[in-house]
Amino acid sequence: MSSTPRRRKHSVELPTNYVVNILRWNWSYSFGLNPVRRESDPFMEFRHLTVSGVLMLPQRHEDEKVELMVIPDQDLNASVRRQRVEKPLAVGSLGRSRGFSILQGYLSLPQDVLHTLLSMLVADRLKFVLLNGTRIGRGGARISSYRFCEVLRDDDLYESES
Repeated sequence: MSSTPRRRKHSVELPTNYVVNILRWNWSYSFGLNPVRRESDPFMEFRHLTVSGVLMLPQRHEDEKVELMVIPDQDLNASVRRQRVEKPLAVGSLGRSRGFSILQGYLSLPQDVLHTLLSMLVADRLKFVLLNGTRIGRGGARISSYRFCEVLRDDDLYESES
């Protein structure tokens, strides 16, 4: 028996592509007084877009229901984000909460893009959401990029999950 401790090999995690077929979407908005009386912001505003659909890729999750919460953030607007110092780990997440059968995702969106995105959804021009990130594990997946699109290209359907 060797007294030398074994070293774990660090595997390189390949990115995983997720393709969501959009079935429906919903936009909600609320505005009111902030119950936490902070002088900096006496109002509370809540707006988000919910996109529901089914996964087409990766195959191991094919036909699973997905609900994506797209949350606009003024700090992500191009003029503001250039001033950021820290490097973000992800633009969203995807995972399953305990007790829920559907996959739930949260995606940050620059607020100045919201109007265009909603206009395209109203016109029924967007059919898919493509997400790229880590493989779904116990803590979920970190999403590094995403895009909404009307049609899929051949390379969109490439399954990169190992």
